[in-house]
Amino acid sequence: TDTVAKYSTDGGRTWKREVIIPNGRVDAHYSRVVDPTVVAKGNNIYVLVGRYNVTRGYWHNRNNKAGIADWEPFVYKGTVNVGTKGNATDVSISWERTALKSLYNFPVSGSPGTQFLGGAGGGVVTSNGTIVLPVQARNKANRVVSMILYSADDGKSWHFGKGEAGVGTSEAALTEWDGKLLISARSDGGQGYRMIFESSDLGATWKEMLNSISRVIGNSPGRSGPGSSSGFITVTVEGVPVMLITHPKNLKGSYYRDRLQLWMTDGNRMWHVGQVSEGDDNSAYSSLLYTPDGVLYCLHEQNIDEVYSLHLVRLVDELKSIKSTALVWKAQDELLLGNCLPGDKYDPGCDGIPTAGLAGLLVGPLTEKTWPDAYRCVNAATSGAVSTAEGVRLDVGGGGHVVWPVSEQGQDQRYYFTNSEFTLAVTVRFDEMPRGELPLLGFVNRKGKVKKILKVSLSGVEWLLAYGNEYNSTAAEPLDVNESHQVVLALHDGIVS
Repeated sequence: TDTVAKYSTDGGRTWKREVIIPNGRVDAHYSRVVDPTVVAKGNNIYVLVGRYNVTRGYWHNRNNKAGIADWEPFVYKGTVNVGTKGNATDVSISWERTALKSLYNFPVSGSPGTQFLGGAGGGVVTSNGTIVLPVQARNKANRVVSMILYSADDGKSWHFGKGEAGVGTSEAALTEWDGKLLISARSDGGQGYRMIFESSDLGATWKEMLNSISRVIGNSPGRSGPGSSSGFITVTVEGVPVMLITHPKNLKGSYYRDRLQLWMTDGNRMWHVGQVSEGDDNSAYSSLLYTPDGVLYCLHEQNIDEVYSLHLVRLVDELKSIKSTALVWKAQDELLLGNCLPGDKYDPGCDGIPTAGLAGLLVGPLTEKTWPDAYRCVNAATSGAVSTAEGVRLDVGGGGHVVWPVSEQGQDQRYYFTNSEFTLAVTVRFDEMPRGELPLLGFVNRKGKVKKILKVSLSGVEWLLAYGNEYNSTAAEPLDVNESHQVVLALHDGIVS
């Protein structure tokens, strides 16, 4: 296979095609160039590829002396030259390459490194101009990790980040968010979800974003199927910075990876924009582009009976929805903040509520038996509940309750972070003093067929905190049934309070 560039100078009305990295064709059957990973800076394009000449199979099938000897990684730097030809704009790209094999001379995940390829997702140019590309690195033990390759001098020299973002992750994409590098990586083999890591030191260390957006997007309905490369970019719409992620639904299972989906996040909330591909098309690999003039594109593959093609889709309706939801998020945050400053520090002098880390909010009237999330992400189901001017009234004696789902969402589990930490707060007012034990809020922990409930209850003059058969009680102040009360249940660093 050759690596081909297709580019347009007139907004996509016409296209020019050019072979930029030719197949060496040393062997008629096995010569190939694989996993192009791309980033652009100014009028330069950087493409990381792996080339093989005589060995067959994917790289993990040939992690031996012959495969390692045959492997050749390069970065191709293309300089875009713009001129005129007649009355039309004429564009040409000149290319030069840098060999990288000698740089890969260090251990990976405790074993000697053997091969690496580009992450196949997009790279990023950081705010200080550093060019960063995602890499999937393999070691002698045949384990794969995600890491980065970067250049601080516009491609004159290249360096690996010292850290590794998760054993078993591959085919990653990069973006920059709030001054940090973020890797969105594929995971397989018992890890049936997309994993997202952050680094504040140019890849020297990585931390999984378990307390926010990692492991939300599942690979398949059972969260057990194979993953995929994906688009991952940062954009600003309606003055709100957000990240966009693509990933297939894979309802067919196995490696079909059908029904490409688009997601939006601000680092706390995850909103499902909708499906990008047509019908049940197999559409595993994709990338996203947001142009300076505010146009959103998705380039994705289509596989019909092993016949592959590429589709470039302009996401007009999707961008309208993204802007609408971004405005809702912005307005809701401003309403809660009041005169408080954004951030995670509480100022006792302000009259609002800090919104840092706020993932969901139930407020306002019911829609039939649904309590809508003010941020449009995950709604709650209710029973025995009616809307009032102050919120929602529960018929406790009749079993009234509100359920906010996490794992019960199925494939895609927003609020997955609650498996490691959360703060759940509720404002309540009693019509009368509770008689007997009255559960107020709780968290259901389910592992296999075993279910335990962590709950806060009010019993007479005591607050009860229960988990399974374990109880902890504390004296309660006398309650005024005419006033509202705040009850908070939190799990942080393994401690419940």
